[in-house]
Amino acid sequence: MMDKTSLLVTCDAGERLDRLEKRLNREGFTLGYRPQGRAMTLLDALERRVPNRDALLYGGIDDLCVSLQAVRKGETIATRNVPRASTGPDFKKILIGSGRRYARLLKAVLKIHPLPAVRETLRIAWKEKKGRDAFAKAFWASGIRPVRFQSGGRTATVALEGTKEMVAAEKKCLQRLARETSGRIP
Repeated sequence: MMDKTSLLVTCDAGERLDRLEKRLNREGFTLGYRPQGRAMTLLDALERRVPNRDALLYGGIDDLCVSLQAVRKGETIATRNVPRASTGPDFKKILIGSGRRYARLLKAVLKIHPLPAVRETLRIAWKEKKGRDAFAKAFWASGIRPVRFQSGGRTATVALEGTKEMVAAEKKCLQRLARETSGRIP
């Protein structure tokens, strides 16, 4: 079940993530969750707290999960589908990543996001590693919100997504930062 107003989707824990993503894409949305594994179920991701490759923009599986329904010793446990109160334990955080130690997960309510209009990946190279380090420092201070950022050796890869105007503005800023740190975008 999808709530397009609240940007939430309710799924069975056994649903495969690739199929969920395709279903959301047909409706113009994305989960924004891209784990390393291919044919992974939501249950696998929740029980093992599998990292999200696009966590810089969308967050991890525990950030995307709004509430859970689980069974423990024959009783149903349901976390609330509201912002967390400041008192008491956060059972959602306890259940995610615990395997089946505390309960067996049945359903989850997840945040969804509008499908981005543009997704672009830029690779930047420097002759010296210190140029990459200067770029990384300036990059994180710039306010750009990448989907993914990887750096190693004398290169960095930055993935951007969003509206056409937003990606164009962030790309222009990246090009300026690359020039200022003696980098080049091939």
